[in-house]
Amino acid sequence: MTAQLPQLLANSFALNAHTAIVTGATGGLGLTMTLALAEAGANVISIEMPDDPASSELQEQVDKSGRYFERHECDVKDSTQLRSIDETFAVNQKATFVCGQEFAAGLLQRQLPGKIINVASVTGFISATTISAYAATKGAVL
Repeated sequence: MTAQLPQLLANSFALNAHTAIVTGATGGLGLTMTLALAEAGANVISIEMPDDPASSELQEQVDKSGRYFERHECDVKDSTQLRSIDETFAVNQKATFVCGQEFAAGLLQRQLPGKIINVASVTGFISATTISAYAATKGAVL
């Protein structure tokens, strides 16, 4: 039974014929989640900052899984002159909220079932003085 457990778990989390929309897919937890979703069988739509230098590498990595991949550039910050904390909140918290709203509206309009799963860093629970703004944004998502 132990030898069959990894396959049993893989089947339990299979996402074949599903599409995942991931913000922040080119780095950190977003990158890890994107690759895991593709490996589980999901097609992936990545919402990325304009001219993200990691986009091409992400495309190649998802292509290796054989899954469909689509990139959309979206500057989730409304202002070009934001302080660091405003930029962090705009990217990490506001983008999650706005993308979720838009995705849900599309599902409702098309009368399709779906789920929105927001995942955030553990720093939303545990912080340090050097990353307090980042931790606050992750806590807002949780």
